Amino acid sequence: MYFNVVVVEREMIACPLLDEVEEALSREADGLRLKDGDVQGMLFDEPFVLLDFLLPLISASASARPTSDRAKACLSLVATLSSPKEVVVGVGQKLSELITVEVSAFGDDNSSEDEREAGDVYDSAVQLACLIGLYARALPRIATKRFRQFTEPACEATLSALSYLAAEGAFHHSGTLDAESPATDYLASLVFRQVSSLVSAMERPIGLGEMEPLATEPLRTLFYETAGRLHSFFSLHLAADVAVEMYPHARERFTRAEEPEMRETWLHATVAAASLRDNAPMLLVEATADSEAPLALRLGKFVTALHLIAIFKPRSITDDHMPWPFGSPYEKSLPFLREAIQHSELRLGEDELLFWLWWVVVSRPRRYPWDIMPLEMAFSILEILTPLAAQSPSPVTRFLAYTLLDHLVTSFDDLGPSSSGHLVEGEAAQMALLRVVVVECPFVNMRDAAVGLVKKVVLSKLDSDSESLFLSDALFSSPLGHSILTAFPPSPTSASSPSTIPSMTAGDFVEHHHRGVMERLSLVYVLLKRDTANRVRLLSFPSLLLYPARARG
Repeated sequence: MYFNVVVVEREMIACPLLDEVEEALSREADGLRLKDGDVQGMLFDEPFVLLDFLLPLISASASARPTSDRAKACLSLVATLSSPKEVVVGVGQKLSELITVEVSAFGDDNSSEDEREAGDVYDSAVQLACLIGLYARALPRIATKRFRQFTEPACEATLSALSYLAAEGAFHHSGTLDAESPATDYLASLVFRQVSSLVSAMERPIGLGEMEPLATEPLRTLFYETAGRLHSFFSLHLAADVAVEMYPHARERFTRAEEPEMRETWLHATVAAASLRDNAPMLLVEATADSEAPLALRLGKFVTALHLIAIFKPRSITDDHMPWPFGSPYEKSLPFLREAIQHSELRLGEDELLFWLWWVVVSRPRRYPWDIMPLEMAFSILEILTPLAAQSPSPVTRFLAYTLLDHLVTSFDDLGPSSSGHLVEGEAAQMALLRVVVVECPFVNMRDAAVGLVKKVVLSKLDSDSESLFLSDALFSSPLGHSILTAFPPSPTSASSPSTIPSMTAGDFVEHHHRGVMERLSLVYVLLKRDTANRVRLLSFPSLLLYPARARG
């Protein structure tokens, strides 16, 4: 309530003067089109005064949108027709003021301090987007061949304001805004799109001037740090797109609704990345090779690379955005992912993470069929993937992650040892991977669900006449086999014996053990029915699933 009252009072005071300013600027702009562009003696000759008056009228509230839009239009004229150097200086001053913004003078003593601060910080986020847009109009107009002296302080001021507002929660919806405001949900997207526009706007003037890499470095830092800080607020369902490509019949299970504005924001970002002459392989290497660089910068490069891959869908090794083989430096992406996942603030979004794992496990082998994944890399992927499959709040993400686990295990079918000895035999690799998810995984729901992966692999071996590691004593004499044949296998951290049946009520059984027992019984039942020749050697081993009473004797 307080926030909307402030907006209304602000408009009542400013609107009459805004009418006059808007009319005067429009009249002067029409006159300048017929003259040589000299603004001396005009309102356009006072960009600092105009910024002081117009910027506070820009608000995140939907009720203030008409006034806010008019103020933005006036400022766009100022950035287009006033002295570009003065506009750049004025914008820099306003960015520094955003960091030290105080509670509005329109506040009343009975209002919640948190409510007042929330209103101010949302307004500041919208004003930040506007100021970046003014940079995009004014900076390219400066007559110089040395743009870095202007772009570097501009980018530093923008990043400082962005970092401050992000820390203050400007991009988190807390309910203080009126629900009709699009800025409530899209503040981060709005800011990022303006940064993309600034980078794209500077491509031609910088390209005609000084050495391009030197001049664009401040813009690259701004663009990728912004992407790293804000990407999780407007992520796309990239993983679902890849999964549908692999399993078109499951389209309805994989896909989720998403806002078209979000996809458009990333299209703008790919244009900006192209103007910086960046491609996916280069960004992947830069993101994962320099561990000393700020995480926000590396994360932004990594996420942008993923969106370049998702949008351009490289099919050939000659495509600019096709990532390089497993032996290249981009293999370091897995340690980088662990770092990004564990960070308390700059966290890689679940969908971006899942997209990259789908690309590595499923899509890349189609492009590089000779590029075999090392088993060590598969273990690292399991470490990252199993928490998604077990704990993600999204059912679609859990399903995608489990499907990818299935594909990862089956991808080692019929794989023989390499001449270098770097890879173990394919079936031994499968058994090792299954042991990780069935026996050693810390998530009980994942350990239970992974029994289904074992069933799928074993049944595929039974359909073949070939000898198999899974059709020998090796399976059920291993910890993996013991876990499958035990009704209540202990957790990896438990010291209890696997032959111990815990005391429990019927309710406890249904809540905690029913799924696991049924998964194991299903596997044993299918094997007893299908494996009439006892090729799996199931009958050679005692099963606590079939004879649970023995554990009580």
